[in-house]
Formats: sequence, C-alpha cells, structure tokens
Amino acid sequence: MACDDVTPDNQTDQPLFLHQGADFDLAFTYTANDGTTPVNITGYTFTMVLSEKKAGGTVVKTWTSADGDFSITVAASGTYALHIAASETTSMTAGTYFFDHNATVSTSVIPMAQGIIIVDEAA
Repeated sequence: MACDDVTPDNQTDQPLFLHQGADFDLAFTYTANDGTTPVNITGYTFTMVLSEKKAGGTVVKTWTSADGDFSITVAASGTYALHIAASETTSMTAGTYFFDHNATVSTSVIPMAQGIIIVDEAA
C-alpha cells in the first residue's frame, strides 16, 4: 500500500502547510504494495484527525468522508481527495500539528498516512 507524496512507512517526508483563510486540497492515490497497481476503493471511507501531538494529543479537527471532506475521484484508480474550505481554515489556530489519515472498508481500518501539518497565520 502506498499513497502519493508519502514515504514507504506512511510517514510524510515533509510537513504539509495549511494557510489560514485559504482552501486546502490534497489528492491521494492508493496503490498496492508494488507502488503502481491501483487499489479499487469502492466502498471505502476516509478520515483525517489533526492532534496537538503525535501520541495522545488533544484532537483539534477531524475530517471525514461522511462530512463531505473526502471525495472519491475515480474508485477503480484508487484516487480520492481531501478538501478543506477557506471558511474552515480561517478559524484554525496557527501552529504545528500531527495528522493521522485512515481508510475504512467494511470493518477494517487501514492506516494511509501520518505526519505534520503546519498551520500558518493569514498574511
């Protein structure tokens, strides 16, 4: 399993930057362990949890498929996207946070990516 822009251990190699007051869009491709064969994500749901620190930190935000934050682009190609509207990023406090991104299919939870998101203040 692999996601674009994510190192082999599902840890992003660089932080993601989210700007207060701006839309945030992130595209993913879910592939098999070979890194090239797409996984059909029909029936999958996605979540991303933003916390103050990696282990046991206070949850700051949660984005989910159920809330419309994630959308499947082409299920057979394993492509999907996260969209966070500017109206939501405006209220986020600037700082460094940890994110944990998972997929769920049936009753199985699949770790997709984890890493750092830096929220910077609006100019």
